[in-house]
Order: sequence, then structure tokens, then C-alpha cells
Amino acid sequence: MIAALPVSCAGVAAEDDATGTGKSAKLRVKETLRAFNSHYLHFVQEEQKRAQAALQEINAKSGLKRQTKGGEKKRPSKRPDLKAITKMQEMNAVLYPEKTIGHLPGIDVGDHFYSRAEMVVLGIHSHWLNGIDFMGLKYQGKEYSNLTFPLATCIVMSGVYEDDLDKADEIIYTGQGGNDLLGNHRQIGSQQLKRGNLALKNSRENGNPVRVVRGHLSKNSYTGKIYTYDGLYKVVDDWVQKGVQGHVVFKFKLKRLEGQPSLTTSEVYLNKYNKLSCCIDSAHRLLMIWMGGLRVKII
Repeated sequence: MIAALPVSCAGVAAEDDATGTGKSAKLRVKETLRAFNSHYLHFVQEEQKRAQAALQEINAKSGLKRQTKGGEKKRPSKRPDLKAITKMQEMNAVLYPEKTIGHLPGIDVGDHFYSRAEMVVLGIHSHWLNGIDFMGLKYQGKEYSNLTFPLATCIVMSGVYEDDLDKADEIIYTGQGGNDLLGNHRQIGSQQLKRGNLALKNSRENGNPVRVVRGHLSKNSYTGKIYTYDGLYKVVDDWVQKGVQGHVVFKFKLKRLEGQPSLTTSEVYLNKYNKLSCCIDSAHRLLMIWMGGLRVKII
């Protein structure tokens, strides 16, 4: 167990301006989300045009069914949210590109986000699909010289793992790996003690707090979900067991740190930072129509 960590453990993130821009942390969060949503809307509209052109091209051809069955493949398209992430990264516009432990300035407990992609561009969680975010060996420098790496920084509770148990202030979290993330999400193989699983185990031994985000269904979100930042938790136990499907899984028990604002995950709010949601929702629905109900979820 470590004596101290260079993190903010207050219930509300600090409002400092470490960038020297004269802007508050909250304003920078707002501007980052606005930029992301602008890029996202652009790529949604771009995909609409591409889909419309492809549809017109197909309709202009004769023997559509024979061509489709004969092996003419659809041109691959990249999801607009992932394109927007890439654009933000290319522009060095990710708000907190370096991973860190604890609260992030300008992001308060109870803040809501429309997608995993929004959390990526803010730096809350660096991956749009994986449940566990962690700091690798490259972070093992002066600031964290006494810690064992990798270290978990954030987890997302979104109902992907059938073995998870959520009691609000206490979580039983299933490790990553061995499940069909892009299919029915069921466990199809045993997990291994590496990457995110090892990071959570090390976090228990080191005693560092982990950010917890919960995802829940919402009609107010263009992705069908809203994600809530529920604050800092501590990994207090870990073990191995056979899961629901009979495969070996790692389990982690996390308890919420005291002194934080009450949980609001059960309440559904619109993202207070996002003013483009109506435009994005309309464009997103149109895209789904043009693509004929594309079977790709945006999470």
C-alpha cells in the first residue's frame, strides 16, 4: 500500500487552469465536446452522402441481385464517431491525452456523456470499446516511481459482462477478455492475468483509486445510452472463479470512496455541455435510414 498518490480525490474536480490559456477547466471540457460533436456531425453527413451515392449507383445497375450474390462487396465504411476521434487526435485536441489517476479537472461526479467516443476525446477513458483503461510501463517515472505497473485508471460498467454485480457503492467487476464483444457479449473463453486484469490487481495492491463510469439506456442519447461519471472507487479484493458460461474469469471488488457527491446514475439528464445533440440525433437517424438500418452499434 502506498502512502500518497498525486491525484485529486475531492468529490468535484478542480477548476484550475494548468494550460495557461486563461480558460477554466469546465470551459475547456465544453469546448472539447463541442469540437468533437462538430467533427462527428460532419462525418455523419459525409457518410450520408457516400451512402446516397452508393445507393444511386446500385439502382442504376441492372441485375442487382445477381451482382450482390456474385460477390460484389460493399465498400467498407468507418464509423463517424471513430473518425471524429481520429480527427481530434490528429489535431492534438484530446483534452487530457496523458493518462492519470483520480478526478480530471472540469469533469464532476454526475456528469453525463452521450457516447464512449466523447469520453475518449476528454481523456476520461482512452478506448471506445474496452472496459478497463490503464497506464502502461511508459508511465513508470518519477511521479509514480513506487508503484507497480500497469495501473488501472478507469472502468466502464455497461452490462457487457453477465457476471458483473452492481450495488452502487460496491461493485463486483468482471475482468476483460474471453467474451464476444461485437456479438452477444457472452463469455466464450477463459480470461488471462494481463493488461486490464493485471492493472486492476496491481491497483488493489498499490491502493490507487479508479474512476468508474456507468452506462445506461436512454432515449435522450443518439447512441441509445448515456454514460455517467460516478467518481472514484478503490479495488479492495480480487479472485478467480468460473463464470456463468463455465470459463475462468477474474473478479474485482471495488468500493466507492467516501466524501463524494451522491450517485445519480439512476437519473437521466441531458449532457449539460452538449448543445449539438438535436442536430446530431437527426443526422444520426437519417444516416441509419440511408444505410438501411446498418447493423453497427455506436456505443
